Amino acid sequence: MERVTLDSVLKEHDKILIDTSSIRGFNFEKYQLSLKERIIQRKDEIKYLRFLRRNINIIFLPIKIYEEIDRGLKKTFDFEINCEQRSTKEAKMKKNYYSLIEKSITQEESFLNEIKEKGNIISDDLFGNKIHRPGNGLLYLKNRYNLSEADYDLLIYGLLLSEYYKTALFSRDFGILYSWIRVINYRKSKGILNFFIRRNFLYLEPGRIQNSISNTNS
Repeated sequence: MERVTLDSVLKEHDKILIDTSSIRGFNFEKYQLSLKERIIQRKDEIKYLRFLRRNINIIFLPIKIYEEIDRGLKKTFDFEINCEQRSTKEAKMKKNYYSLIEKSITQEESFLNEIKEKGNIISDDLFGNKIHRPGNGLLYLKNRYNLSEADYDLLIYGLLLSEYYKTALFSRDFGILYSWIRVINYRKSKGILNFFIRRNFLYLEPGRIQNSISNTNS
């Protein structure tokens, strides 16, 4: 598996569009992560957000992604553990974990505030009449890969920006990855739109055009 550093990717691109899954990569209940694994993931998220904030000038969020992250800040996080019924060691780990949750929330809030202050929230208004939204030509991707409105906007805005800037999408969503592969094969322009799957704080995995996609050739 090829890996590239987060720092090198940012240096090689003009615009980076971030998906919610790039920040909050794991549904802890779905993946049934242990408390120790959750602590590791929270620490990784905090480091990642700090790095993005240091490079905020080239980081952009589609407005629906911005709203999606903002809504997530208002939700209750994760599971509860009654520390009185656990070992002292586990109680300390749980206290540490909740401290990390608070820090990650603070980092996300600061990240969103800085994105807003920089004017790095993207909507259709940015493009005006100069660029026509691809629209019906790519709408089939929403149903085929079960993309949300926010996911679809990430893909479309990345495509539009790449006509003028070397652009990259950061995500952990394979529906967006498969849609990106279709878009790259479909488009005729010479613009650069790359895709990277965030594996951890330091490393990204480049998307591959030749990736095999099951049940997508019909």
